[in-house]
Amino acid sequence: TRSFLRPIDAMVKTAFTIAETGDLGHRIPVMSKDELGQVSNALNDLFSRMNNAISDVIAVMNQVANGQFDKRVEVGKKGQFLELKDGVNHSIAQINSIVVAMQKTASSFRSGRLEVAKDETTELQGAFSEMMNDLDRSAIQMKTTVDSISTTLKSLSLGDFSVRSEVEAQGDFIQLKDSIN
Repeated sequence: TRSFLRPIDAMVKTAFTIAETGDLGHRIPVMSKDELGQVSNALNDLFSRMNNAISDVIAVMNQVANGQFDKRVEVGKKGQFLELKDGVNHSIAQINSIVVAMQKTASSFRSGRLEVAKDETTELQGAFSEMMNDLDRSAIQMKTTVDSISTTLKSLSLGDFSVRSEVEAQGDFIQLKDSIN
């Protein structure tokens, strides 16, 4: 009975160690080729797969945390591993699309074009979509304000002092509009 209990004790000890430390690198010593040995091997394989999947996610998320969006989770072919992989990869694609759009938009703004650059390759969802829509509305509002002020300035330069900018300017544009009017 002692030889029967030793593999079970090893399984219990390893399971408790993993539960206490959170380290899936621990393995159950395989002491036989019988059913208990097969269970030990199966559990070790499970621990290894879980460890690989979590390690892959950690590595990819560390890249994301450092502003690098080119890596994707590779481990996970079925079940919840696949769901984890797909969920993380989808999140990265959403974040990457926002970052690319923001970079292109900032470049457009710096070059004097009040246009929001959109990445049409990824359909943004939730707060990501709302943020891009809000940025687009903001750019349209700024462009409308600039166009109205520009029209007023052009009229003034041609000697027509009756033209006023009627746009509903906001923020820093209010002072500019009021100064021209």
